[in-house]
Amino acid sequence: MLFFNYLLLVLNLSIAQDDSLVSKKVVSKLNTTQHSIKHNKKKQYLSVVGPTMMMSSPNCYVFSNDVIQTDRPTISQTTSTTPHHWVQTENGFLYQRNADGSSFFNYPWTVWKYGVLPNTEISLQTTLRSSIGQPNNVPVTGLIPFTVGFKTRLFQGTKIIPAVSFYGGLSLPKVATYNYAQTYYAPYAQFIFSNTINSWTNLIYNIGVNLDGFEPVPIFTYTLAPMFELTKQIACFVEAYGQFPQNSAATNGFDAGILYLVTPNFLLDASAGINIYKIYTPYFVSLGISYRKQVVKKKLIHR
Repeated sequence: MLFFNYLLLVLNLSIAQDDSLVSKKVVSKLNTTQHSIKHNKKKQYLSVVGPTMMMSSPNCYVFSNDVIQTDRPTISQTTSTTPHHWVQTENGFLYQRNADGSSFFNYPWTVWKYGVLPNTEISLQTTLRSSIGQPNNVPVTGLIPFTVGFKTRLFQGTKIIPAVSFYGGLSLPKVATYNYAQTYYAPYAQFIFSNTINSWTNLIYNIGVNLDGFEPVPIFTYTLAPMFELTKQIACFVEAYGQFPQNSAATNGFDAGILYLVTPNFLLDASAGINIYKIYTPYFVSLGISYRKQVVKKKLIHR
């Protein structure tokens, strides 16, 4: 009798241990499943929200390809182009004092851009100008000739070999108000180079040739502009530039400025410079505001 009681006790303990192991395995499997579900949800959330959060955050580097890149306020153009299916507008308000004592205001000087391909943009430049000349100082206000153009990236570049782009433009002499119309079409051709020196320094330089619209004489140009990233949202530059008309004296100049990245798609800038022409030193000051927006969004492919 005692033997049978002892046997029943052993069987009950064995069954209880088995039940305990089964329950532990079930609980462990449930926990693993819940963790997997949470992890997958987190991955899905990041895949949907992540890029949007990154694009709306101001904590982006000024030189990053993920933020707006402009051709102002430097005289130099940059090798960057407007992203495919994005519209970008660059607006500058400028005052310039010339060597002969005359002056003019641009309010604004606007470049409209559209990314037609991943590496190519088209552009339209429009400028409302008010000039004050000598000797009567009567202001003359109107639109200067529109300029149409394109820019394409030719080579991405490395640390040693520069990135290369090409800009071609054409100033339309009669697409202007009568008081600013030109005599000739004025073509522009410019090769644009840039080197990344380190994580916070870029070097931009251009060489080109153009006509001024009044004389059929080529003008050769150059620019050289090191740019420095001070913070994730602020950059500055110094620049030397010049032009060499075939039939007249060369003109050289220096300018400097600062850029402030408000958001990845919104940029403010300010600059000032002087032109060295014989014994005169004309000067200019400029403020700018630039913005871009995606107009055609990529369709998501559901699998």
